[in-house]
Amino acid sequence: MFRTLAPEYDRWNRVLSLGLDRVWRRRAVRDLAGCRRVCDLGAGTGDMSAALLSCPGFQGHILALDPTVELWKHADPSNTQLRTRCRFACAEGEHIPLQDGSCDGVISGFVMRNFFDLELALRECARVVRPGGRAVFLEMGHPRNQLWRRLFRWYFQRLLPAVCRRLANNSEAYRYLPGSVARFPGQEEVRSLFLANGFRQAVYKEYFGGAVVAYQATR
Repeated sequence: MFRTLAPEYDRWNRVLSLGLDRVWRRRAVRDLAGCRRVCDLGAGTGDMSAALLSCPGFQGHILALDPTVELWKHADPSNTQLRTRCRFACAEGEHIPLQDGSCDGVISGFVMRNFFDLELALRECARVVRPGGRAVFLEMGHPRNQLWRRLFRWYFQRLLPAVCRRLANNSEAYRYLPGSVARFPGQEEVRSLFLANGFRQAVYKEYFGGAVVAYQATR
């Protein structure tokens, strides 16, 4: 599915998020500016890596992992930092090809819903992050306000599929998105999963009324 989406992936991310996804990414990763080696899980076209590279003070390097090679081929060609300070490898989050404690941090943008085994992926993150290191995962959330939750669900379950049927080259893929959001656990449950799978602290910040959540966990 992501292979077929690759050519239009970034464009639709901007459209569906009303252009806010880049803002959320930059806010989520700024606390990792002091890291020297970071792993980007489900790196896609490199948006999360680009956000970290743009943070003032970040002088490190990034290992960008994704099982879909075609997405990385569509990374922003004008961003020379992605080409010089990121190394791409084809791999899944459930099997990270790194040694124990070899990273200062792990980042991931809107990928948690796509893991085959979320708990295994979190354990892998805890394994490769050094003690005291951090993981920052950005993901869709469930708004607490009932009115906003109903509006958000209407947008994702009704309006979004209708628009994509008319405009997107692969409208089936965009029907997958609302289903994956609806099935994903709530914020407190996800926080508990971090604590149960190798992290000693976990908090989260809500953006856009809780529709987007940044999970921050400390190893």
